[in-house]
Amino acid sequence: MEVHNNVISFPAAEIRECAACGQKAVRLSIEEESFPYGEGSDQIVLHARVPVWTCAQCGERYTDAAAEDIRHAEVCRYLRRLSPSELRAIREKYGLSQQEWAERTALGVASVKRWESGNLIQNAATDRYIRLLADPVILARTTWIADMSERAASFQTELPQEATQWAAVFVLRKHGHA
Repeated sequence: MEVHNNVISFPAAEIRECAACGQKAVRLSIEEESFPYGEGSDQIVLHARVPVWTCAQCGERYTDAAAEDIRHAEVCRYLRRLSPSELRAIREKYGLSQQEWAERTALGVASVKRWESGNLIQNAATDRYIRLLADPVILARTTWIADMSERAASFQTELPQEATQWAAVFVLRKHGHA
């Protein structure tokens, strides 16, 4: 491994073919990258160490999905939100599929998929809720509450025959009319 100007190069790393010149001369390095986050006066510059592929022949440089995942995780860290891999780890700790997790937690399955894939960052309230769900006692309690709600929704009282007859003929009078 060689370190030069905050770039880590791996001499024995995978070598790829360059899309620009066709030479098998593209090597991986890890570089400190600065990138903007936000818009207008709210924009800030974040920093992350990302994998960069560089062609030794023509100088073509590019990053791939791994670098994008690292950038996304850095944005989540800045926002103090769980990253996609942290969200997935909490769900997988319980051995639940995304669908099962959504049903158990009352989160939308589409949202769970978007958060775990990095297509969307959960809001602060949802992030706090999911952090609480990392505790098995809390998850068990939310499941108990959901079960109680279902039982309450299905609870029916048998009305006496007389009450049913009165309900059938009941007419709401407008205010001030006899």
